[in-house]
Amino acid sequence: MSDSSGEGGAPRPEFSHARPKHGLVGPFSGRQLLTGVIVVAGVLLLLVLVTRPLGNTDQLGPRDPRATPFILGAAPANGLHAGDRPPELQEAPPTSQHTDARPLAIVGIAALGAALAFVIVIPRWVGFAGPHGRAVWPWRILFAGNFALVLVFTSASMGLGRTTVVVGPAPALTDLDGRPVQLADLRGHAVWINFWASWCPPCQAETPVLRDVYRAYESKGLKVVGISVQESNAADVAAYVARYGLGYTVAADLSGDVFRAYKIYALPTQFFVGPDGVIRSIVYGPLTRESAVARVEQILPATAPSPGASGQPSPSASPTLSVSPSP
Repeated sequence: MSDSSGEGGAPRPEFSHARPKHGLVGPFSGRQLLTGVIVVAGVLLLLVLVTRPLGNTDQLGPRDPRATPFILGAAPANGLHAGDRPPELQEAPPTSQHTDARPLAIVGIAALGAALAFVIVIPRWVGFAGPHGRAVWPWRILFAGNFALVLVFTSASMGLGRTTVVVGPAPALTDLDGRPVQLADLRGHAVWINFWASWCPPCQAETPVLRDVYRAYESKGLKVVGISVQESNAADVAAYVARYGLGYTVAADLSGDVFRAYKIYALPTQFFVGPDGVIRSIVYGPLTRESAVARVEQILPATAPSPGASGQPSPSASPTLSVSPSP
């Protein structure tokens, strides 16, 4: 019989060898792998739901009752209304920023004084005055100085002492050929201002309406100004204009200044301005050919001859976008 006692008669622990457990795949067990698959599938499902467009993505023409504008944001409470004079088509004026150091100096001195008062008075109230002897003032000055510097840098980052000065007149919005586009130059004409984007489906569907109505009423005093917004570059806009043979004035508002001045929240947005320079009507969304003709005829100059009985636009030989038949 073997002796299982160690020194001093204490029993020795029994020796056993157990094979290490291996996971289903490497160190991972089947339960861990299943949990990982479920988590990944849940994340993918959440991404699909978040990125899925609201509503359907069918190609709808402006005459389809389901055709709606592309909403960019909430409608502003102080937007333009019929009877207002539209802002001039111009970009923001050039500005220059100047920094006055005096307010920052005042803040720094006040902060330094307040911090010194704090580290002198408060420690006495709580019974702690810091190190004894000559070492008492260095830590006070260090604390107060750091506090003052932090307050000065914070004030500077928030714009204290910084002023913006206009250094020149506001440049006019220019068309794709670099010519200025000004409403003042269009006074006496019927003006149809159309805010649109080449990537906007309702705007694409409305393109033949603007092109054909402009061709029909150009000789009767109609001016159309298409302002493309939220585009990456003017070359894309020019390619779109050339592709569909748009003969009216088109400008690319790459800076977004005109877009913000008119408080646009949907594309397309239409402003119909009379010969007197006053907004007669505003439409948020695509127009049918019939509704566009009706609104244009309401703002035509009085001296212009009335349109023909049919009021139909001239046919186009350029590439066309499909427009569903009128319901």
